[in-house]
Formats: sequence, structure tokens, C-alpha cells
Amino acid sequence: MIVEFVGPPGAGKSTIARELARLTGQSSVTLDGYRTPQGRLLSPREVTLQRWWSAASQPALARAALDCARREGRGLALSWMINLARRNRMMEDLEGGGLILEEGTLSALCLAQAARSRPWEMLSVLPHLAHGDTVVVIDIDVDTAVERIRLRQGILADRDAGSLRRLISGYQSALAELSSAIDPAPIQMTSDQLPNIIAARLLELLSEPALARGAR
Repeated sequence: MIVEFVGPPGAGKSTIARELARLTGQSSVTLDGYRTPQGRLLSPREVTLQRWWSAASQPALARAALDCARREGRGLALSWMINLARRNRMMEDLEGGGLILEEGTLSALCLAQAARSRPWEMLSVLPHLAHGDTVVVIDIDVDTAVERIRLRQGILADRDAGSLRRLISGYQSALAELSSAIDPAPIQMTSDQLPNIIAARLLELLSEPALARGAR
């Protein structure tokens, strides 16, 4: 069974996923678009080449990216559409078995929606995506997420607080829409407890027979 985490930047997806991987003895990987599943950082040239190759090799996602380019130009939304295509290709190439995805296709889809400035039928892309057998949604309030992003000095840390709030709010709106369309329904968690406590609770939920039967 592949468990995929979804939540806005700063929600604690990576920390909780790694703790769950430790408890289960499974592998923890990230499809963040900037490194291989094994963790090797890609050069800027490798990122560009792999993103565009991934889009070109998946016609449905390529059409969505081209539509984004026509509507909004070469902005952040298009960047996330191309990143989404690469994550989807990586997801399709993952071997079966037990895996914990710190971040995969669904998070990229929410970010693509959050970065858009014009209406878009996000759910039209969902049937073309590969995602985890079980999806875990990690919720967090916007101000706490902004604080965490600024503290960790990651890829979004150079944005001002207002820009981050808009991005996270857009992500949360997209995630609410997406969650209602995923079958089976995602496991909903909040990041108001320590990661090890959240991971332990997730382990209990994942051990329940109904979820075990849902594994492909």
C-alpha cells in the first residue's frame, strides 16, 4: 500500500511521513520535483528537462499545461502544472509495495490550483493522475503555516507573508474540493500535536481492516 500525504506548505507532511515510515519500517520518499525519489538533488537543467519531458509524454497533462500557458502565461501556475506532470511520471514509475509519500501528485495539483489567477476545472485533471492507495490530509491554520515556512528557509521562504497567506488559503480551498472527489475518502488529520503522536494514530488507522482491504 502506498500512503500519500497532502497538505499545504508548512503543514508538517515530511516530518509526519518520516515518523510513520520509521514506525512501519517502510521507505519514505518525496516527489517534490527537485530531486529523485532516492533524495538526490537535481541540477536546474535536469529539473527543466525532466519536467518538460514528463509533460510531453503525458498528453492529457500536456494539454492542461498548454491551456494554462494560453490563459496565464509563463507564471507560477504553469510551473506547477509542469511539476505536476513530472510527479505523475515519477509516481507511475514507483515500484509496488509499502511506501510513504511525503509529497506527491495531489499536493502538486493543489499548488497548481492555488497559483492560478483565473478559473480552472481542477478536477478534470484528477482522472489522469496516479496517487496513493491511501491519502492522508494534514490540516494547519494559515498563520502557523506561514511561520513555519519562514523559519525553515525553504523554497517559499523569500515570499512576503501576504503572498504566503494567499497561496496557503488557495491550497486549502483546492484541497477541500479535491478531498471530496477522492475515493476512498482521505484520512483527515490536524498538525496540532507532535509528529510522533500523529504518526502513531495514523498507524492505528492504517491497521484497520477496511483500509487494508483498500490496498491495490
